[in-house]
Amino acid sequence: MPPVDLRSFPFSAVLGMEDAKRAMQCMLVNPNIRTVMIRGGQGSAKTVLARSVGRICGKNIINVPVNVSEEQLFGGMDIDATIKEGKAVMQPGLLSRADGNIVYVDDVNLMDQRILMSLLNSVIEGRVVLEREGVSAEYTVDTMLIATMNPNDSDVSSHVLDRFDLCAYAAFPQEDDRKAEILRRNMDFQKDPASFVSLYKEEEDQLISNIVRAQKILPLVAMSDDLMGVSVELAMKVLADGYRGDICMINTAKALAALNGRDEVMKKDVEEAAMLCLAHRRNYVQEPPPQPPEPPEEEEEDDQDEEPPEDQDQQDQQEPEPPEDQDNQQQEPPPESPDMDFQQLLDDMVFEIGEQFRVVDYLNDGPRKVSKTSAKKGRRMMVESSDSSGRYARSRIPVDKTHDIAFDATVRAAAPFQKGRD
Repeated sequence: MPPVDLRSFPFSAVLGMEDAKRAMQCMLVNPNIRTVMIRGGQGSAKTVLARSVGRICGKNIINVPVNVSEEQLFGGMDIDATIKEGKAVMQPGLLSRADGNIVYVDDVNLMDQRILMSLLNSVIEGRVVLEREGVSAEYTVDTMLIATMNPNDSDVSSHVLDRFDLCAYAAFPQEDDRKAEILRRNMDFQKDPASFVSLYKEEEDQLISNIVRAQKILPLVAMSDDLMGVSVELAMKVLADGYRGDICMINTAKALAALNGRDEVMKKDVEEAAMLCLAHRRNYVQEPPPQPPEPPEEEEEDDQDEEPPEDQDQQDQQEPEPPEDQDNQQQEPPPESPDMDFQQLLDDMVFEIGEQFRVVDYLNDGPRKVSKTSAKKGRRMMVESSDSSGRYARSRIPVDKTHDIAFDATVRAAAPFQKGRD
């Protein structure tokens, strides 16, 4: 039996993950939304959902591996053409194939952070500027980026998270009947993929027509000044840095209104947009350290020398001592509440807007503990080794005599000067 191509799994057949589905639909409707992050545990169908997006938008999914190099991703020198012509000739990279399509990166938290930032900049700006090894070129790339990650492995910095317009969490279903339904759909798809896809053809067609209609409505969507003020106040409330959160929330609210067939943003659109745009941009203020206790006031010497009356001493001796259990209960601090996970954080961000569009204080001002992994699992840290062991990361021009030659960089540096040789 040939292996089943999971890229043909219907988008509407993925059970649950409503936030992630909504985020991807907003990205397809509003061209100002270009980057989407899906966070979730392993085996939560993040990859299946991301690769099924191509079925509802008619675009190819260009997969970028986490260990990709800059030359492979953005382009570099075409050595064969450079040797023949005697001058540096550019060879397009993997990202050039993403023009008009969608870029997908799985386990983006394991990707080199420097390359990831360059990728995000290229997707957001819509162009790639290549300046490396004698090659100077620029080409346009009109694409969108979908990234998935497992936060249990390792996390990415807040600076990188801020570059993602939307972020959704893929939670595991807790109900037994939903788990059983997922298994049934998976078994039916493996048994006969063509018949399974045909079962959801009507839902897929309806979803495609809804996206096309929303794309036409989007230029007509208006947002009131009051709701814009609410968006700004929400971004300030979560202490989001910069203006990306505000801008993304407005773009997402307009896309949600268009998906619902309306030409005006409503309160519920802002609520849903806040969940997708602000949860991963939330910052926390550290409480100031407690003030040291004030020293006791010095009493007069006469008061210190006075002895308490005997009756008072006897009364103090006769007072019953509190039971040991009560002392232990008073001394033991209350148990700390467990850290809120990402899904709970999204639930906390649901708020109500009053008649005058004032935001209710739905967030605690206290600090929140952020769980961290004990090991640096999956982090791609650049460490220069003293011997030839390790993974080849990049090359550089040596200053002194070297014993470790980068063969590929040496060939590229010599290629433009080989035309006159036999």
